[in-house]
Parts: sequence; C-alpha cells; structure tokens
Amino acid sequence: MGVFMSYDPIKPDDAFGRTMIRNVESRGCAFSGIYDAPDVASAARRFTTNARLRYNFREGQDLWLVWNEGLNLDRDVLGAPRLPRTNARTLTMKYTHTLVL
Repeated sequence: MGVFMSYDPIKPDDAFGRTMIRNVESRGCAFSGIYDAPDVASAARRFTTNARLRYNFREGQDLWLVWNEGLNLDRDVLGAPRLPRTNARTLTMKYTHTLVL
C-alpha cells in the first residue's frame, strides 16, 4: 500500500514555517520543494487537475482515460489582456491488451 500526501505550506521563512520544517525533517521526511512556492500567489500558479479513470474489461485488458488541465489563476491583471480560464487541457485514452504466451 502506498500513500501520497500533498501539502503546500506558505511563508516557510516565518517562525511557524521554520518550526514546521524542523518538525517534519526530524521525522525523516524531506521538504524538497518547500521554497518553490513561498507565498499564496506562487502556490496558486502551480494548481493543476489530473483525473484518471481505469476500466478493467477482464484480466489483461484495460482502458485508461486521463484528464489534465492547468488553470490560469492570474486572469484579472489590470492593463493586460484577459487570459483564458485554462492554459492547457488534454484528454488521453489508452487501451492495453496483454498477451499470455
């Protein structure tokens, strides 16, 4: 069993952020991207959607649908043209068939 947790802390340089980093690292976990999004605006720019659906017809036959979408969150910048709601959107379909010889 695997577990994935995503937590986007902001303001890692204030007193709370330094304490949080020490506590997490003391438990053997690394915050590899802690300084990639130091404020709310930079964390919001990283927001994307990824949804996956897998349908298993029978053993060895799978159909995958994957939806990826990146959002433009800075749409209302004064003096700049209004951006579309999304900056990228893809729908991928993959069918796999495993042969047993």
